[in-house]
Amino acid sequence: MAVITKFEKEQRQPTLHPTYVICGWAIASSAEGGPLLQLTTYGSASRENPGKVSQTVQLTKESAGMLFDILKREFRFN
Repeated sequence: MAVITKFEKEQRQPTLHPTYVICGWAIASSAEGGPLLQLTTYGSASRENPGKVSQTVQLTKESAGMLFDILKREFRFN
């Protein structure tokens, strides 16, 4: 698990993942008292332990804002 503090665009071409999973989200409080957006993915149906927590990341208010800007730009959200 890690707290994401910054996003940087990669220069390499990403590979597509063959499986689709559920992503849960929750709001937690940081040690400083601010909110953290927690995103948790769960193992796909084809895994040995389907539904088991696979990865968890947390975003600060600042990094969530960066992701919001990326999503607006790349998906052309208004």
